Amino acid sequence: MLTSFGLGSLNAQVSGYVFSQANGSYSSIGGTVLGNATSNSTVTSLYLTSFPVTMPFVFKFNGQSYTNLNMSSNGYVSFGTGSATGTSPISATTTYDGAIAAWGRSINSIYDILGKSGNMSWTVEGTAPNRVAVFQWENFRPSYTTSTSQVYVFSFQIRLAESTNVISTVYSSGNYLIGGTTTYSGTGTQIGLRGFTNSDFNNRLTASTAVFGNSTPGTANSSGQSFNTVTSTPGMPADGLTYIWTPPTCFGPTGIAVSNITTNSADLAWTTSSSTPTNGYDVYYSTTNTAPNGTTTPNHTSVMGSSQALSGLSPSTTYYVWVRSVCSASDTSSWIALPNFNTLCAPLNYMYENFDSTITGSVVPNCWVRLAGTGTQSITTTSPVSAPNNLYQNSTSTTNQTIVVLPEFSNINAGTHWLRLKARVGVAPRVIEFGYVTNANDASTFVLIESKNINNIVYTSNDSEYTIIVPSTIPANARLAIKNPGTTSTALYYDDVYWEPIPSCMPPSAPTVSNITSASADIAWVASTTTPANGYEVYYTTTSVAPTASTTPNHTNVTGLSQSLSGLIPATEYFVWIRSKCSSSDSSTWVAVQSFNTACLSVTSMYENFDTTPTGSVVPSCWDRIVSGAGSQTISTTSPNSSPNNVYAFSSSSANQVILVLPVFSNINAGTHWLRLKARVSTGPRTIEFGYVTNVTDANSFVLLTTKTMSNITYSSIDSEYTIIVPNTVPANARLAIKNSGSASTALYIDDVYWEVAPTCFPPDVVTPSGAGSTTATISWTAAIPVPTNGYEIYYSTNNTPPTAATIPNVTGIVGNSTTISGLNPVSTYFVWVRSACSTIDKSTWSNVASFTTSCQPPALLTTTGATVCPNGTATLSATADPGATIQWYDGAGTLLSTGNSFTSPALTTTTTYFATAAIGSNNLPAGKANYGSGPTSGSGTTNFGLVFDVISPSTLTSVTIYPVSATNTAGTVIIDIIDGNGNILQSKTENVTGSPAGTPVAHVATLNFSLLPGTNYKIRPRSYTGITGLLFDPSATAPSGNYGYPFVLPGILTINSSTLTATPTNTARTDLYYYFYDWKVSSQCESAQQSVVATVDAACLSTSEVTKNDVKIYPNPFTDVINISDVRGLASITVNDVSGRLIKTILKPNEKIFLGELKSGMYLLTLKYQNGQTKTIKAIKK
Repeated sequence: MLTSFGLGSLNAQVSGYVFSQANGSYSSIGGTVLGNATSNSTVTSLYLTSFPVTMPFVFKFNGQSYTNLNMSSNGYVSFGTGSATGTSPISATTTYDGAIAAWGRSINSIYDILGKSGNMSWTVEGTAPNRVAVFQWENFRPSYTTSTSQVYVFSFQIRLAESTNVISTVYSSGNYLIGGTTTYSGTGTQIGLRGFTNSDFNNRLTASTAVFGNSTPGTANSSGQSFNTVTSTPGMPADGLTYIWTPPTCFGPTGIAVSNITTNSADLAWTTSSSTPTNGYDVYYSTTNTAPNGTTTPNHTSVMGSSQALSGLSPSTTYYVWVRSVCSASDTSSWIALPNFNTLCAPLNYMYENFDSTITGSVVPNCWVRLAGTGTQSITTTSPVSAPNNLYQNSTSTTNQTIVVLPEFSNINAGTHWLRLKARVGVAPRVIEFGYVTNANDASTFVLIESKNINNIVYTSNDSEYTIIVPSTIPANARLAIKNPGTTSTALYYDDVYWEPIPSCMPPSAPTVSNITSASADIAWVASTTTPANGYEVYYTTTSVAPTASTTPNHTNVTGLSQSLSGLIPATEYFVWIRSKCSSSDSSTWVAVQSFNTACLSVTSMYENFDTTPTGSVVPSCWDRIVSGAGSQTISTTSPNSSPNNVYAFSSSSANQVILVLPVFSNINAGTHWLRLKARVSTGPRTIEFGYVTNVTDANSFVLLTTKTMSNITYSSIDSEYTIIVPNTVPANARLAIKNSGSASTALYIDDVYWEVAPTCFPPDVVTPSGAGSTTATISWTAAIPVPTNGYEIYYSTNNTPPTAATIPNVTGIVGNSTTISGLNPVSTYFVWVRSACSTIDKSTWSNVASFTTSCQPPALLTTTGATVCPNGTATLSATADPGATIQWYDGAGTLLSTGNSFTSPALTTTTTYFATAAIGSNNLPAGKANYGSGPTSGSGTTNFGLVFDVISPSTLTSVTIYPVSATNTAGTVIIDIIDGNGNILQSKTENVTGSPAGTPVAHVATLNFSLLPGTNYKIRPRSYTGITGLLFDPSATAPSGNYGYPFVLPGILTINSSTLTATPTNTARTDLYYYFYDWKVSSQCESAQQSVVATVDAACLSTSEVTKNDVKIYPNPFTDVINISDVRGLASITVNDVSGRLIKTILKPNEKIFLGELKSGMYLLTLKYQNGQTKTIKAIKK
């Protein structure tokens, strides 16, 4: 075997040139001009070009003689045939014979700047044999640019001396011809020498913090000098700065090679120098890569030939070798390095390998061999047994198998040793083959000894250690090998590999566990290959710490192949080991049984907060989980109700359902307990199913008990607690289960789960407020089962703090499933709870909360006056109202006709009823963007997408304009919500729409009439849609200066702050978007109930009535119980309304006295209706 390094044609290395520096003066030359700049553009400014030159004398460079070279516009000359247009002459891999760089980088020259232009020229100075070839770059820029307004130039030369072969670079000072404000600077300007390859270099280095003239030797072929045309550090070369490289007088050998490598020796050979050194050669070798210097003592001296044998080397060791020429006692060449080689490995009779001293990457330890093929093998830091490394073999199929060959063992077929190692696979189970090869470089010579099923994915598993018995029949030249066959895509890891003597007492194998109960389990195994005289021993514990040789077993002298374990603790993980006992003093190693959990005892109650369960894809002890498809379930630390943990269950579709199965409850069908828990969803509303399973491994055994709609996204929401009543009809073997069915993509979190005694009095369900006026509202609910004997009780408040058992209700003794509450404050949000009163002392828990908002307190419409007209006549109707109110007139369809104290109808032919109201405030005020911009696009984002706004004063969002998109004009629906900062839905409406193509959008005005109360961080959003493909919005691409004009302010009423596409409460602002909802119409108006005013058309056209209603009076006013009417002729009825317009009482055919003693104190409106259609409204006050 021959290992050769270097090139045989080399007689020196430029690294041996001696550098020095001088300060002189710069003298420009004339000579032959090779090229002129003809413009300040790229190509014609002497950019990336070169010129061949033939010198009149021989110049020796790097041990070779040259008369020809190439002069590059990039500041260097090169020898040989390679290209000279590159910009990195020293570090480049260009195949020229060598290069000398004075300013090696991308540069160019100038043309006609203040009368100056640049050129490249050369000349020869002096007479033979002491001539100097001078190569000059005149008026060059220090870095490439074509600027004519900021122009800095300098000049430099390379000088080659005949006979002495000394190399010099000389620099002129530079200056700005024009400008001076633009800095030209750089790092890595390559200055120095390069040999035949870029590994042979002698260059200079300055950092940007050092002055240019204070350079140091380069440390890499890419080292360079920094410069700056403005600042003095690093600055530019001083005028006359001269770098000098003097060639060595003693040249080193080349073509060094190593051959005949054995376990303890190797032969070196080299090509002698161009001039044979008088004192021969020195050889130095070491096991460390520290280069020798002038004071290093060689291992071999005065070697007169061109070879040297190295002996006494250590097996399987890396060696580094250097050789130098010794021309005299005081003149030696530089040390020439031979890259390292490894001595051969000696056969071993014992081995322990943990891979920790081997570098990571696609390698194996010294003396091992890798046959990776197209598979993958590496030393990796991924979860080793003993840090930091282990070995990784990956094969994805049988066509890219991997084989790792172990070192040679001198006792491979002695039958006395075995292979023992720790192993694991990425996915279990997988099959790994153990065998041998007879040629460590030929995978086809692999012979199988044994296949192992690797069932563990972590080294900490009890079954992670594997042993391989090597028969004595294998060839003496065999080398053990581990093969990943790739029958199934397999990632194999192994560590802590031993070649060691086989124990005299062999352990049993294939241990199993079965018949697990809450207190016992059966362990079985396959007999040891050497029947133990003293039977087997069993050790078990609740910790995973493996026993040692001195550990006391729980069971001894077990003569059979099984052992029952009893007295175990329920719901506990046990770890078990078995060993053979061959004599009183000879035991096998312990063999681990796969750990197991004893069964759980049934319980009668439970509280689970998940805080003692580790995070990850697990459930607490005694729980089970059924996860289908891509569903997921974990113990998570994300925003629990009680820190640190809660359960997360995610299902994106019905194919990815997740079922959480609770522990066994012995009283599951006793009818005495219920399930109570805290729950939330990441986006509401979502439906979660509660039921039971009869098989904890079969999702199809789930039986639904009830479905809960969850709208809360935080546990702090007042409706975050859920209770489930379990009927006594469920099977005795049932296990309660919580199912995320994925009917809509749902992220469910639950915490603080109770199985507890159910109350004897159950609360009602589905509390629903309706008909909220300014001071009243109706509350209804679904009846509790059973119906409570003492009816229901209601508690309401403007504070959302839930009531407790001790809270005093506002209303009690309610019979039926609804009631009206009164005495409320106008324009206020109320929270209401209902509970059952089963007896005077047995009350249910309070129901989930419901909320409603009362309307404003409108002004009163005091009186109305109709009119009687002839056919085709116009009627003038009138009304009076509280001071400051505006009277508004409507037709029967609700269209506003006019405002003011009177209204004149058009010509009438039939009797017509109009309606009057009293109002304060403004109506249909515009807010938001009126319309979409120049480049709208269709958006499909829902749930989190929308506009964020604040409300300053009570108001009503009457309508918004949206643009539903459908290329096929499909009809559909859009659910529009207003949610608060906690994600609670405050207002919602399903709007029927018809889409239109995005290119020809059609506006749809959605009438919402959403009541808005003062608050911040509200969001209006499309929760979902059907039929259409999206809604039009303004994208960021067309946002003027990145903002669509936010905030949109309706002074004193509301402010639209931004768009957002993130969840509440974060609502990350995006002012460069405008989502969906245009041309808001907002009303701050508070309006009374409508009262009818009749315009009567009298066909007989009577001129007078039987009574003049304007003369009718009521008294006393204020009154106590009775009101007197001065004239009741023609009076058909009297209606009594409160000031909000709510009808209190109707009196048909009244007489002169009406009795109103049942009314509460306050103001009322009495409307007198006459038989001829006229009406009169009078304000009355009850004392």
